Amino acid sequence: MHWVGKTNTNDEGKLGMLTAAERDDMSVFLLSVPYPPAQRRPYDNVQSDRAKEGFRLFHIEGNGGGRAGVCGDCHRLPHLVSTNHPTIGMDTPTWRGAYDRFLILPQGRINLVTLQPFAELAEQGVPERELWRRTWAQREAFDPVWDMIEEHSTGYSGAFARQATLNQVSLAKPITLDIVNALEQSAREEAIILAVSGVMIDANDTQAVSMLFDGQEYKSSIASHTQEELVALTREGKFIGTFTGHHGVNTDFDHPQPALWTLSPIHEQSGPQEFPNIHSEQLSMTLSGRHVDADAHIIVNGRRVDGSINLLEEEIIRVELAERPPLGLHLLQLQTRGGLISNDFIFNVTAEAVPKRAPTLGEIVNDNGWESLLGDWVDVSTRGEFQVSLSWKIKNQLLEMSFSEQAGATIASININPSSGEIVHAGINPLGASITGTWDFAVEEGPKFDGKFISPEGVEGKLSIQMVPQENDALLFKIAQSNISMIRK
Repeated sequence: MHWVGKTNTNDEGKLGMLTAAERDDMSVFLLSVPYPPAQRRPYDNVQSDRAKEGFRLFHIEGNGGGRAGVCGDCHRLPHLVSTNHPTIGMDTPTWRGAYDRFLILPQGRINLVTLQPFAELAEQGVPERELWRRTWAQREAFDPVWDMIEEHSTGYSGAFARQATLNQVSLAKPITLDIVNALEQSAREEAIILAVSGVMIDANDTQAVSMLFDGQEYKSSIASHTQEELVALTREGKFIGTFTGHHGVNTDFDHPQPALWTLSPIHEQSGPQEFPNIHSEQLSMTLSGRHVDADAHIIVNGRRVDGSINLLEEEIIRVELAERPPLGLHLLQLQTRGGLISNDFIFNVTAEAVPKRAPTLGEIVNDNGWESLLGDWVDVSTRGEFQVSLSWKIKNQLLEMSFSEQAGATIASININPSSGEIVHAGINPLGASITGTWDFAVEEGPKFDGKFISPEGVEGKLSIQMVPQENDALLFKIAQSNISMIRK
């Protein structure tokens, strides 16, 4: 923290008055402030069908307009945000608690009273749901997304902080025991700790009592009771008690909410989210995860299930279920024992294996370890008379290669042919000759191109190109019979 324009530094040489220790303390404090529980997550912790439809619309189908209408391509799991992009940006680091905001979108650009639609909402007190509906053009078919927003996990079971009071009047309402039963089930699954505070009533005496549910009975320091016994005592007017879903102790700075998302860097906009599919012969799924323990509880559609978790390489995990859920879309969560529950993560169950998607060009480049070839290179001898550039024209889909010399620049595009699966190259040089062929990125020495050129006069010839990485961030560029040593520009 420092005044604008001031240059005072702390003991680490960083701008501001706070010492390194004070900065750390502030970080711990801010990261320890809990997010509010999901506003309308059902008390039995089972997501509503409408919320699940919202997940599907938001992350898979979209709001019309083809791929451009899929919000989740940018508003990615786990927290429905990703790194700012050049058009509108994403100012908030998370959507947890977003339903409480009447100011939405970067710069609050639709929250202007000079805009008639917002002025009308302002007269109504800016109801959050109606304001958010403006972001999807008030299309009713997309409205289940609001249910997704209100039920999406922020770390807590829907049973957390839910209460039911047993007395002679409340017993007449079916919802009372329905809530108690839901709390008991969540307690048995270790999603909450179920506690009861009440009084035992004798003829002329009352005694305060505190009990904890152990999965079967409610135990106090002096006695144990089943639910049936407490209900019977209540009917007789001998017991009044409030049942409350409490949380475990592992909810502090050292036990953050687990995060689940599709295989990709958590911060990048990496295109469409590719959710895993499982089937009877393949009950495991691989995904990205952070703050996940190997002994975490596995939850599917709000209910704890049997299975196992393997922590693979950094931030990649494999979750295997003991039994296959019904066909269709499902929501996975992982819970730190005695602690927070992850965001809801989509997976699909199919009758049989789904044909595996062909890898993108970006995946081929990265899987073979050639991402270091991207960038601008100049020849060692002249430091620029011959230059090579390789960069993404369309991220992960289309590479642009250019090499420049005295005669001018040869420019080519490199992409995957959807029909053949080959990595094709199409370019043209300053003299008008076309260059076509294919690349092999699996060559151990370095990516290799084999093809041909055709001059404007129709003369054809073979052409080969290879990029061979060298030590110390250098490159050997082979073209035709020439081997050109290059360094990064």
